[in-house]
Amino acid sequence: MKMVIFDIDGTLTNTNTVDEECFSKTCQEVLGLEGVSTDWGSYKHSTDSGIVDQIFREAVGRPPNPSELQRFIAHFVSLMDAVHRKDARRFQVTRGVERLFEQLVERDWSVGIATGAFRASAELKLKLTGIAPLTVPLSTADEAFDRTEIIRRTMQKILEASPKVTEVEGIVYVGDGLWDWKASRALPAGFVGVTAYGDLSRFAKVGVQHVVPHFEERDRFFQYLEEASQFER
Repeated sequence: MKMVIFDIDGTLTNTNTVDEECFSKTCQEVLGLEGVSTDWGSYKHSTDSGIVDQIFREAVGRPPNPSELQRFIAHFVSLMDAVHRKDARRFQVTRGVERLFEQLVERDWSVGIATGAFRASAELKLKLTGIAPLTVPLSTADEAFDRTEIIRRTMQKILEASPKVTEVEGIVYVGDGLWDWKASRALPAGFVGVTAYGDLSRFAKVGVQHVVPHFEERDRFFQYLEEASQFER
C-alpha cells in the first residue's frame, strides 16, 4: 500500500485568507480579543485547536472548557458559511484538483486528508467545494493539537479500511506550509509542497525537492509522489 495524505487550506483549496479573516473575527466577537496574531507559524502548534488553546492560556491563564470551545467553533464556521453565501468565489479549489483523488486511486494510492482545521470547518470546505467525498479518511484538529499526530490518525484510518494490507510501501504528505513539511519529517514520511498561494520560495529555503504550483500537471505530480514515497523511514 502507498498512502498520499492531503492538507486542505492552501493545498486543495484557496481558503487561507477567508479562514484567517473568520478566525480573527471569532476571536474578537467570542473572546473579545483584538489583534490576535495570524502568524500561525509562531504558535506552538499551527492547528486550530492548538492555536485556540494557546490564545486562551495566554489571555485567561487556562485552556478553554468544552462549551467555550464549541461556542468558538460554531461561531467560526457560521462566519465562513455566511461568507460563502455572500461570495462563493472566495472558496476556490486549487487548479487541477478535479478528479485528482479518483485518478490517484486508479494508480493504487490510498488517499486521505489530515488538516489542522477543526472538523466542522474542514467538512464545510469539502462540502462547499465538492473536492472530496466525506467518505475519504479525514483527521482534524479536533483529534490532536499536533499536526504529526493528526497525520498519524489518518494513516491509521486508511489501514483500518484495508485490514488485509500487511505492508506500507510509502507515505507522502502534501501541504502548503512549512509546518506541513516539518510534520512529514517528524513521522517520518515523504513530502510534496504546493505553492499555489503564498511565498514561492518558502520550500526552496529549507531544501524541499518536490514542489508543484498546482495539480494540473498530473504526470509531474504523480512522478513527485513516487519519488517522495521513497523517503527512508
